[in-house]
Amino acid sequence: REIVLTEGEALFDVAKDPARPFRVVSGLTETVALGTHFSVRHLPSEPVAILVAEGLVDVSQKGSASLRSAKLSANM
Repeated sequence: REIVLTEGEALFDVAKDPARPFRVVSGLTETVALGTHFSVRHLPSEPVAILVAEGLVDVSQKGSASLRSAKLSANM
């Protein structure tokens, strides 16, 4: 399950299914959720913003020389 968000904002309510992670790719940012309620906003000239309302997501960002990753939980 994968969504590519090229621009705008989307709210996701993802059913838990560890065998099928849910991915949102927006620019250089990838958000992976196994079951949660979160939003992703990608607007021109702004960094990608992720808000987690419930559950846990793993966010990674590809840079020029490295890959950064962080786990975000509710209200982050």
